[in-house]
Amino acid sequence: MARHYEIIATDCRLTVWTDGPEDGEPFVLLHGMKDHSGGLAHIGQAFPGHRLIIPDLRGHGRSDHPGCYTMSYFLSDLMQVFEFFDLQQSILLGHSLGGHIACWFAALYPNLVKRLTIVDGFGPPRSREVDDELVFMNRQRQQIAMLETLSTEGRSMSGFEEALSRFQHHNPKLDSAIAGRIVEEGIVASEGQGVTWRWDPQADMVWSTFSHTETERLYSQIQCPTLVVTGSEGLSYWHYKNDRLASEQTWYDSEISRRVALFKDVKHIEINDAGHMVQYDQPTELINAVSCFLAC
Repeated sequence: MARHYEIIATDCRLTVWTDGPEDGEPFVLLHGMKDHSGGLAHIGQAFPGHRLIIPDLRGHGRSDHPGCYTMSYFLSDLMQVFEFFDLQQSILLGHSLGGHIACWFAALYPNLVKRLTIVDGFGPPRSREVDDELVFMNRQRQQIAMLETLSTEGRSMSGFEEALSRFQHHNPKLDSAIAGRIVEEGIVASEGQGVTWRWDPQADMVWSTFSHTETERLYSQIQCPTLVVTGSEGLSYWHYKNDRLASEQTWYDSEISRRVALFKDVKHIEINDAGHMVQYDQPTELINAVSCFLAC
């Protein structure tokens, strides 16, 4: 039976969605930036024998927006979830930001993670032009400048229909019924008129608190079997953020291969006709990939 729990973390309240038998094998799923637990519920529900645990990350969904977003806080929150449900040797899946958190957690606490799945959680490819340290410093400057104008509220929309239209515009391949449920759970009445998304724009601050180089150092420390899932159209997401990546498919593919090779026990699957939001573009294929991974 599906239930919502509230957990008091270090500095905020976290909402956690659960389903499945309490004595089932625990399966923890972590959503990405600007998403919420409902964005992975349709994936988790394909594993009915497992105890599904899907938190709204801080600054997302029904969890609090504490204004402090560092990798350390996200990891502390996840540890609070593990302790609250007394989890040991769990299956852990993370998408995008959730994939970063899952990698750090699996590396730092290997006794708690039995199997790890990362869904397009590597981030953008490294720049060809400059070294990683310079890229990191430039990112810091950009984040600091962004904070000067960053609002604590998202863009207001007239209501559910406009929110659904925007969501489906960016995720046209997702089943309309699933899209409707995700949007309904993902919006809240704004202080003025209409609705806004249930996420804190300041959560973007997390990207200034660690570098991809630091994350890559942890890949080799992950002890459990790992499944890396990417989409054949994943570059389009990073091209949207950086025009210079438009013709860099070969470089992007080589970056994925380089990062995959850093893991000790890893399998990589690329899903056709899927972009960054693999769970929205090709949910059945993602479910099949995870099912095969868990069965092997």
